Amino acid sequence: MSLEQQISALQKENAKLKLELLKNSVRVEKEVKWSQTIIDSLPNPLFIKNNKHLFMACNDAFCDLINLTKEEMFGKTDADFFDAKQAAIFYEKDTEVLATGKVNWNEEELTIDGKVNKLLTSKVRIEDANNNFYLLGLITDITDNKNQQIVLQKKNDEIEEQKKNIETLLKEVHHRVKNNFQIISSLLNIQMNQFDNPELRSAFQSSKNRIISMSRVHESLYRSENFSEINFKNYLNSLIDGLKSSYKIYTKVTVDMANVFINTQLAIPLGLIVNEIITNSIKHGGRKNPDFEMYLTMKLEKNRCSIFIGDNGVGLDENATKKDSLGMELITLFAEQITADIQQIEKESGLHYQIDFNIN
Repeated sequence: MSLEQQISALQKENAKLKLELLKNSVRVEKEVKWSQTIIDSLPNPLFIKNNKHLFMACNDAFCDLINLTKEEMFGKTDADFFDAKQAAIFYEKDTEVLATGKVNWNEEELTIDGKVNKLLTSKVRIEDANNNFYLLGLITDITDNKNQQIVLQKKNDEIEEQKKNIETLLKEVHHRVKNNFQIISSLLNIQMNQFDNPELRSAFQSSKNRIISMSRVHESLYRSENFSEINFKNYLNSLIDGLKSSYKIYTKVTVDMANVFINTQLAIPLGLIVNEIITNSIKHGGRKNPDFEMYLTMKLEKNRCSIFIGDNGVGLDENATKKDSLGMELITLFAEQITADIQQIEKESGLHYQIDFNIN
């Protein structure tokens, strides 16, 4: 295939990927509208704030309560609408919930247009896939209610049910993200099979493996009850098996580490670093070595973690180093992202790396 034909093929593939991304964007927009419809259907006032105490979402019932539109509220704090004393009380309770994660039930008085409203507000902390905290608040107007204990119990059940629904939505988001990664991987695979040039095929394969590496994080979150952390040992075993299968190299890989749970902000770039190092070992370390083996160990002391990766292969020659310069650049980029220290350890044979980083 000529260079012009290769460029044309890549341009067509680019167009396919853009179309798929556009379709995904439309799907996400529909899902956001659907989620807002569900929230608006709730009879009780509901709101969501971020960890800066800014309103991020609410339902129609909440807007009716405070006589403001969603557009007037979003991106603002209680201090923009209520008197200083009331806003300070809200801020104190919100800060406590965001810091501790404990559900807070609080009877509050809110003056709106000169009328004092007696409210029972339940507040709970929720987390997204990137370990960001948000405050979910649910309000019951008890101004004329004589039986507050019954209301309290009922709302406790409701808030737990709504929390489960939100967790279900988060789980579905991870499932959809994983599926989208798989679609992109499949498209790259189709494109790769159209080329005979080994270097082009290798570049496509490396891109596929990076996408699959990120996909495995979301797959782990989808299968887990915890949407903020993954079992990194299980993730690495899955990653290694996938790379061995991808390159059709069924060498022995020894993994020696405890069940360590790592948040998603750290797991994705760290997984990509490990992906690049293991890929280099598999592609180059086994040359002229029928007894090729690899190892991966992880040590944890308090919040400081060290990962050691190496093999007994022949290492990288000068040509291989030049070809894999992109991989080394990515390792450096991801290391800076998580403030990790990476060094190559010189030994008699093979490639050996040490990665040091903070787990929290």
